[in-house]
Amino acid sequence: MESHPTEETTVLERVLKTDEKTGKTTIRLQDKALEAGGCDELHFDIMDGQFVPNFTLGFDFIKAAKQCTGLPCNAHLMISKPEDYIERFVEAGCDSLTIHIETCPHAHRTLTQIRDAGASPGIA
Repeated sequence: MESHPTEETTVLERVLKTDEKTGKTTIRLQDKALEAGGCDELHFDIMDGQFVPNFTLGFDFIKAAKQCTGLPCNAHLMISKPEDYIERFVEAGCDSLTIHIETCPHAHRTLTQIRDAGASPGIA
């Protein structure tokens, strides 16, 4: 049997939740409980209604959430032309940004833009 080194696991809490009874989107941000439970990072799904059919969270929401926690924040940008919004998401408090390669004709430039803005880049 081959031995594999132990890999570190990162626990992300997805902030966007939908109440199944009412269909309403609510914030589920309980900083102390999340940190005590082993959460390493908050994850925000950002949708623009164009790249994906839903429209969700924005800069003000992330900024408000960041004020409630010391946890790092990741934004998964399911949006068209993410390169137009990189600086605003980093200014709102995102520590990392994940883009979809099919929304960026020059993904390497967008990844560099994310790094230059002070966040960690990722591709979904």
